[in-house]
Amino acid sequence: MSFDVSLMKYLRVVNPVFVLKLLDALADARRQNVELCSTMRALTEPAASTAEHSGAPTIISAEDAAALLDIPCATLYAGARNGEIPCHRVGLRYVFVREPLVAWLRQGNTPA
Repeated sequence: MSFDVSLMKYLRVVNPVFVLKLLDALADARRQNVELCSTMRALTEPAASTAEHSGAPTIISAEDAAALLDIPCATLYAGARNGEIPCHRVGLRYVFVREPLVAWLRQGNTPA
């Protein structure tokens, strides 16, 4: 309640009911934001787990691909440019898919 009183003094509001309604509205907005965030999290998490089990390819970042291959990013990009490391080119970007990289490593290939 001290926050409410200090806010009223700061705003110099004549009608304290307005301030209390404003604080209630802010609390409601916070609750709705938390509910929205949890709903969005619930909607996106099953999609990720479904993609893993449905056989859909797992696209990983260049940093993750470099970590998987245990090489620096510069070496990863050089190997991708030379066609040594499996990847796809989309515009100016290289896209790395986890499964072909793992299969490439299992075949005994090593990045130069």
